Amino acid sequence: MSARGQPFVTASAICTPLGLTVPAVDAAVRAGIVRFEETAVIGRNGRVLRASRLELLDPDLPRLSRMHAMARFAIEGLVRERRAAASPAVFLALPDTSSDRPAEESWGRHIRQMLNDVFSRGIHSVRSFRHGRSSFFFALQSGLSELSAGTVDAILVGGIDSLCDAETLTRLDEDGRVLGASHDGGLIPGEGAAFVLIERNENRGMRSDETIATVLATTTRHEVCHFRQELPNRAEALTAVFHELHDQIGVRADLMYTCETGEPFWTEELANAYLRNGPLMPEPFRRTMQADAFGDLGAASGAVLMAIGSHNLARLERPAAPVLLLCGSSDEGHVGACLVQMRPSASARPS
Repeated sequence: MSARGQPFVTASAICTPLGLTVPAVDAAVRAGIVRFEETAVIGRNGRVLRASRLELLDPDLPRLSRMHAMARFAIEGLVRERRAAASPAVFLALPDTSSDRPAEESWGRHIRQMLNDVFSRGIHSVRSFRHGRSSFFFALQSGLSELSAGTVDAILVGGIDSLCDAETLTRLDEDGRVLGASHDGGLIPGEGAAFVLIERNENRGMRSDETIATVLATTTRHEVCHFRQELPNRAEALTAVFHELHDQIGVRADLMYTCETGEPFWTEELANAYLRNGPLMPEPFRRTMQADAFGDLGAASGAVLMAIGSHNLARLERPAAPVLLLCGSSDEGHVGACLVQMRPSASARPS
């Protein structure tokens, strides 16, 4: 893709228990702040379950209501950050096969209603992707394809999920997934929502100070030996995704953000793929895991990490514009990753 036709991130918005703006959430993550708290849900063996919940929401709200509320908070932030984009196509990362899975057409209407006041020409279309923690990468890949083809002039890629309602907490505990005193290899359920607006430079001749970062590449795969089956994960899909990104772009990442939940399966997967892809990895190797700050964000994982990761690029001092590597895997074996680069002319440090 030519420089003029490159996809640029021009705005982002977020809603997590750590804050309602990207700079605030990024600062909280870097400071090591967490919002892990005990809930009123009693799990197996009578233990109280913990979660990372947005304190603005009633703890008794069901999953879908929590997701609607967080989407609204994030979109309110997008209003403050909006650009003069044309009518964008919306690509949403949503939960996959949960018992309260929202109907796709219902989400389409809901998102349209919230976004019509943000973009003067309304919304071009709405599509949803349901591949768990990797949903964002499938949404981003589809959106970038339409952007490159000229089907649309702008795309809005987002992710929304909550694992903090009583029903979902109970189900995760029954599956033996929740972190506890007798289970130190589990996860802490979380919730969040985030959106990134991506435009082509040729759309309206945008100035460099109107852009946050450039999306260099994204790719997806499916892992046969995934979390839901019995064979050890050979990390073949994640290895292939990393190989393809390096073959396409040929750069070494400066930052790495991962959608790991804290469970050993994902640590082992990343370790195997990392060892086979040294030229792509940050040196010295380091990464930021969603689990450390947010717990498990589910389908919101990639969007939240994309928003704060691309913001954090401007903090790095490098001879060349620094690059972010972002990756995530779902329980069912869907795997995705992308490379994002700070706009080369960026000089100001974020707050």
